[in-house]
Amino acid sequence: MKKILLTAIIILLTANTVVFAESTVTGGASSQTGGKASTVIGNSGNGGPIPVISNPLQFKTLEGLISGLVKIALQLGSMIAVLALVWVGFLFIVAQGNDSKITAAKNALWWVIIGIAILFGAQLIMEIIKGTLSGFIDPSSWLKSNG
Repeated sequence: MKKILLTAIIILLTANTVVFAESTVTGGASSQTGGKASTVIGNSGNGGPIPVISNPLQFKTLEGLISGLVKIALQLGSMIAVLALVWVGFLFIVAQGNDSKITAAKNALWWVIIGIAILFGAQLIMEIIKGTLSGFIDPSSWLKSNG
C-alpha cells in the first residue's frame, strides 16, 4: 500500500513538470508553450515531440539542496522542540514530588536540551563542512584548467 501511495504522489508531483512543445522542431530550437519556455530536442521517432522535463525543485546545486534541507529541518525541529519542552514541563508537574519521576523528567529535559543544541548546531556544522570542502574542490578552477 505504501509503494502505491508513494508512486501516486511521485506521479502527481511530476505530472506538472513535463512540458510538451506545440510544434515539432529539430535542432534545438526554442518554443513558447503556455507561458513556459521549453526546448524541443527532436522527434521521438513516431512523429511526436520529445517531452522536456523541468526541475521541480528550486535548487540548482547540491549545496543549495543541502542548505534547503537544513533550513526545513530547523523549522520543523523548532516546532518539535517547543512541543518537547512543553511535554517535559508536563512531566515535572505530574511528578508531584516523586523522586523517580522527577529524575526521569530531568533526564528528559537534558535530552531535549541536547537535541536543541544539535538542531541549531546543524547550520554551523553545514557551514564548517562547506568551507572545508570548498578549499579542496573548486569546480571553476578545474573547468578552467581542463576546458
